[in-house]
Amino acid sequence: AMEEVDMMEEEQVLPAAHLEQQAAMAAQQPAQDDMAVTPGEIPQFPALSAQEMAGGENEYRRIRVPPHRLTPLRQQWNHVMQPVVEHLQLQIRFNPKLKSVELKTSEHTRESGAIQKGADFIQAYMLGFEVQDAVALLRLEDLYVDSFEIKDVKTLHGDHL
Repeated sequence: AMEEVDMMEEEQVLPAAHLEQQAAMAAQQPAQDDMAVTPGEIPQFPALSAQEMAGGENEYRRIRVPPHRLTPLRQQWNHVMQPVVEHLQLQIRFNPKLKSVELKTSEHTRESGAIQKGADFIQAYMLGFEVQDAVALLRLEDLYVDSFEIKDVKTLHGDHL
């Protein structure tokens, strides 16, 4: 019984009014950390680069070059490469072994959708668009190119040619 009395002597009993007063004072004083935001204030965060949005890794895209577009691509390479490098800050190369154009993001790429815009631009050129017309895909938002193959047309054989 003696031990129980000693434990009770060490405990302090605080009145409820004292606890409420401490809680009110804590609520009035803002926390002293870096992320504290006062009501009505918009927090300011630095913009993420495209590479940071992708989890810190570079993104790659490979666009196959059809055989009939190899020669025009070689002749127009500087005109095709220039908008991709200057406007989108992407790295670009032609892989002759795979016959494809490869795009890659880098630390200089600012826009997160740049790799998709670059792939759409190269794909439009592979479909037969002129470089000047395909550049519109880079400059305009919500613009894309779609293609389809018509199989409902009856092909002529034999004497019908």
